[in-house]
Amino acid sequence: HGKFETTNPPFMAAITGTTMILGWRGSTTTMDWMSDLDESPVVSSRWADQAEGVRVFGSYLSLVDSDLTIHGKRLVDRIKQGGIDEVIFTGHSLGGGLAQVAHLFVEGCRSQDNDFPWSTLSEDFSIRTLAFEAPTTTLLDLGDDEEKNNSSKAFLEKFKDNVVCTVFSSDVVPRVPHDMKYIHDAAINAVDNVCGGTIMHGVCACLVKWKGTQIMKKFASEEATFATLTKVLCHFRHIGKIIYYG
Repeated sequence: HGKFETTNPPFMAAITGTTMILGWRGSTTTMDWMSDLDESPVVSSRWADQAEGVRVFGSYLSLVDSDLTIHGKRLVDRIKQGGIDEVIFTGHSLGGGLAQVAHLFVEGCRSQDNDFPWSTLSEDFSIRTLAFEAPTTTLLDLGDDEEKNNSSKAFLEKFKDNVVCTVFSSDVVPRVPHDMKYIHDAAINAVDNVCGGTIMHGVCACLVKWKGTQIMKKFASEEATFATLTKVLCHFRHIGKIIYYG
C-alpha cells in the first residue's frame, strides 16, 4: 500500500502451482485496531441482490472492496492467463477477518452479470478460505420476508465446506465480538493475573482490579448503557467451519 501502509493492512498475492493465495496482515498499527473496533454490520452491493440479510464489519468490507477493486483486473487476468484453478484467501486476526469477508465479496460478484473482474469467474472456479484466529465478522439479519430470509441462508450455505477458521485455546480474538461474557471473564482474569504478580501491589493493585472489573461489568451487563450494542454484537458468527486446538 506504499504510503497507506500505516492505515491499510498490507495485501499480498502469491502463486504456487495452479493456486493463487491472497492474504492480509493482522493488526499492527493504530489504524488496524480502529478498523477492528468498527463493527457496524453492513450489506455489500456485491451480494445484496441475493443475500440482503448478510452483514459484515463495515471497516473490513471497505478494506476488502478497495483491495479487490484496485488489484482485481490484474489478479483475474493472471488467473485466466496462468491456468490458475483455485484462489485461497488467508490471514491472521484482522487479516483472517478480511479473508472471510473477501470470500463473501467474490462469491457475491460471481452471481452478477457485469464486467467487474471478479464477476467473470465461473461458478465452478474453486475459492477457499483459511483464516487464523479471526474475529466473528458475519451477521445474519432475518426479517419478515421469508423469501429473502431463505435466499440469505442459501448464500451462507455456500461457505460451509470451503471456509475454515482456527481457534487456539483461550484466544479471545476468535470470540470477538460474539461472546461478550467470555471477553468479560478473560479481561477479569487478566486483571487478576496482573494484580497477583510482583509489579503491582497493595492499593494500586486493588484499584486496577476494581476499576477494570467495573468497566467490563458495565460493558457486558444487560442493565448497562451498552445493552443495545451487545445485543447486536452477539449475533456475529464465523462462516464455515471452526478448528479448535489447544
